Amino acid sequence: MSFASSISPAERKRARIHAYASAWFGCISEVMLDSSAIIILFITMLGGSETLTMFSTSLSGITCMFMMIPCASLVDKMGLKRSVTIACYMGCAGYFLMAAAPFFGLHLAKYIVIGGCFIYCVSRPVYGATWYPLLDKFLLPADRASFFGFMRFSYMIMTGIIFFVAGILMGTKPPVWLMQLFIAAAGLCILGRKFYIDKFPIDAQSAPSYDFKKALSISVKNGPL
Repeated sequence: MSFASSISPAERKRARIHAYASAWFGCISEVMLDSSAIIILFITMLGGSETLTMFSTSLSGITCMFMMIPCASLVDKMGLKRSVTIACYMGCAGYFLMAAAPFFGLHLAKYIVIGGCFIYCVSRPVYGATWYPLLDKFLLPADRASFFGFMRFSYMIMTGIIFFVAGILMGTKPPVWLMQLFIAAAGLCILGRKFYIDKFPIDAQSAPSYDFKKALSISVKNGPL
């Protein structure tokens, strides 16, 4: 019997609510980097070139491509909750560093933003390797379709509203301090993600350790995957 089957329906329901909340808090930073122009505008305002601004948009994909599989092995050794803690603190630090970039002077500011982006992007594959195993601790197969459907629909609606309002508040020529405020707030929200993930039920028994090379070999040989 799986651990999810061993806990009560009330515990599973409470865990799903915590998972929704963690997704709502965490998706703000993700959307800000991946699907909004805030970071791009911020780098431009700090004197960044077109090449530098476009490079910032590719960091997430690059780090995921090269680090997702090694991070899965790393999470297997460190444990799910510890890995989430590290990832969330790293992501928050990356966003706070971006927000603080103007304090380093105009010459360095744009590079500080790129450095903050990189730190945040490195945290994402660490977090990504924990998300689905954590959900398996309380999600039954019959619950998955409704859970993911509501989660993704709700955070798309929420982020759409948040960034629409942010766009109105920024106007056509936003001051640098306002951009810093939005970026710092997004970083702070990452700690909200950690707060709710810490409430997830966890199996007291240690998970089995996996052979990284063997697991990678199985994945590579799996044509449909």
